[in-house]
Amino acid sequence: MISNRSSSQTLIETLVAIGIIAMALAAILALAFSNLTIGGKGSERITAIALVREGAEVIRNIRDSNWLDPNNYWPYGLDNGSYIVNYNSTTTIPADNSVISSCDNCRLYLTSDNLYTHNSSGNSSTPYRRLVTISDGDNTSEKKIIVEVYWTGHGGSHIVKLEERLTNWR
Repeated sequence: MISNRSSSQTLIETLVAIGIIAMALAAILALAFSNLTIGGKGSERITAIALVREGAEVIRNIRDSNWLDPNNYWPYGLDNGSYIVNYNSTTTIPADNSVISSCDNCRLYLTSDNLYTHNSSGNSSTPYRRLVTISDGDNTSEKKIIVEVYWTGHGGSHIVKLEERLTNWR
């Protein structure tokens, strides 16, 4: 026959074991949720970094392409201002606002070919906006290029910036 004392001791041990298991499961679930959230933020940031680099490459390509035309002169189509550019742009397009979070034509859309563009017709909306700001550099043969990508997601707004200096190397 089991004594009253040992049955109550078994009941307490069982309750303690269930409590420990419940806390361990809660910690595992919290960790899994945290990993999913961080993973989503990471992929958004990687996309934003790629979009920033693409914007800088487009501006550099505009400078290089215009340099090949003997009728062009420095700064080769890189006038000061705020602009938008697509992956295939050969010229800059004026932005409707120099503040990226308020710039409507800075929105990026995803094409059916998985390319980002500022053209909204028939394309899927994304949380990203890209703005290129061109200003004079430290001397007359230099342009300061700032490319920004802004997006909202995972509880807030985020921004990635890239600054580059282009020179008159002709």
